[in-house]
Amino acid sequence: INAMNKDDILAAVRKNGLQLRNASRELQADKEVVLAAVQKKGTALRFASDEMKNDKEVVLATFQNGRMALSLRYASDELKNDREVVLAAVETFSNAILLASEELQKDKHVQFSSCFVSWGIPNMLLLNDNDVPLSLWAHVLGHRSSDPFYLFYYLTNKPDLIKDC
Repeated sequence: INAMNKDDILAAVRKNGLQLRNASRELQADKEVVLAAVQKKGTALRFASDEMKNDKEVVLATFQNGRMALSLRYASDELKNDREVVLAAVETFSNAILLASEELQKDKHVQFSSCFVSWGIPNMLLLNDNDVPLSLWAHVLGHRSSDPFYLFYYLTNKPDLIKDC
């Protein structure tokens, strides 16, 4: 299978992105081939060349169309510290924040973006953070106002927010 040419590998990765593992090193560094693979299966990024793991377009393609962003673990350290990339990742899978750089794991905007996906680790980090501006809490509350837990939390722990409403 390693003797496959580009057309054969393209056909294979379009059916199963993980077939990128069977491509030559040259084709694992070919942007067209890698994009086709990661668009089919985001975690195929693990078989891409280091150059492709550092290509923003390629990494962003791994979590398009609502796919979970577990592929962020295979991105370069540079892109794990890229705010646009990490925001795109956490907006599809909130716990992808754990795969980001330490700096971006602490970034309030990144943490809040992850809040809109699911109740997860980032949300737990924020619940008792008194340094979070009330305007950001109001933004989250506006998106989660139908969630009884959030309403209970705000009524009991963030009275200043409720008072201002």
